[in-house]
Amino acid sequence: MAKQPAFQFYPADFVKDPALKMCSMSTIGIWINLLCYMWEEKERGMISGTREEFLRLLGCPPEEFEKFLSELSTHKFANVTFCNGNVTLINRRMRRNEKARKSSHNRVLRYRNQTRKANLADMKRSCNANVTPASSTSTSTSSSLNKNISSIRGNINSIIQTPKLPKTYNLEEVQNAAYPIGIEPEKAEDFYHHYNAQNWVRGNGQPITNLSSMLARWKKNQYKFEQPRAGPEANQERTKRLMKELEEENQNAIT
Repeated sequence: MAKQPAFQFYPADFVKDPALKMCSMSTIGIWINLLCYMWEEKERGMISGTREEFLRLLGCPPEEFEKFLSELSTHKFANVTFCNGNVTLINRRMRRNEKARKSSHNRVLRYRNQTRKANLADMKRSCNANVTPASSTSTSTSSSLNKNISSIRGNINSIIQTPKLPKTYNLEEVQNAAYPIGIEPEKAEDFYHHYNAQNWVRGNGQPITNLSSMLARWKKNQYKFEQPRAGPEANQERTKRLMKELEEENQNAIT
């Protein structure tokens, strides 16, 4: 997979985080630097090392790094563990998004491999078929051979023409498209996990080709679902109206 050069950063979410707001400015500065280093790590969202290694990496005084670890352990704006002299820091959101991205990539690869194996198996069965007809007449022999040759050609073409897979989107693409529409990051993340589980196919079986339009439709439907339902009085009025319409239809039918 190509290395992603940037990650999503929401300033409003960052400055409104109550856990971070209770920390000192030196702690916030160290945390921002660590987020950048975590993004470049092989295990994205996680960084580990000794205290001396972190001091060389960050270029900060030892007392500021110890203060950072103390405030992190108190306010828990990230996960931190201490083991055998090593310190391991984990950004929960970055780690979660990376696992979802890898899971989606592996699922697409498994689908492609299964399709390729199925096509190869069909071709092998066709090639091993009996192409020598039982009939002794030249006409039936020619007809049967032509049918087998056409079948083999069709299987070869099906392998050459790899089935087109639905376009997939990662979480960053979804959040970038959702932001101008006015969808909150949490709602955009719900949208991503919902359609990522469905391999980016809508309920009617059609692939999602226009991400912005689908997000706008998602937002509209979510607004409808969040509206308060009608109370029992409204339901009774609706029932009376339907009964009245039914009686009028019966009277018209009789006359």
